[in-house]
Amino acid sequence: MSLQESRVPHLILNQYRNGSSYKDEVGTLYHFPKRYLRRIQTPEASFIYYEPRVGGEQVYFGSGTIGQIWADPEDPTHYYSEILDYSPFPKTVSYWGASRKGFRTRPHHAQQRPFHRQDCV
Repeated sequence: MSLQESRVPHLILNQYRNGSSYKDEVGTLYHFPKRYLRRIQTPEASFIYYEPRVGGEQVYFGSGTIGQIWADPEDPTHYYSEILDYSPFPKTVSYWGASRKGFRTRPHHAQQRPFHRQDCV
């Protein structure tokens, strides 16, 4: 099922493509603080990568599925998640979109428009 066809909300994973302080590998491995564990533990959750504004370009740039999750053996306050089915978007999508109104990335932000897969093509 594609992102466009899915009615299930997608996780938005903050991910820097360059220069992250986390031990991430884009499209392979996601390193995150324990406080997000409950959100990420949804079996086979779909996600969309978002590069934040500070230190990044404030764009969405790919999608995939969360795989296995395990504790970081070097830091008990962090976890790792396997990234499955990573697919970079053909072009990055600005957080602001063509409408300059932003995408709805959290349910309580009803004034923002939803993210659609066709925005990436």
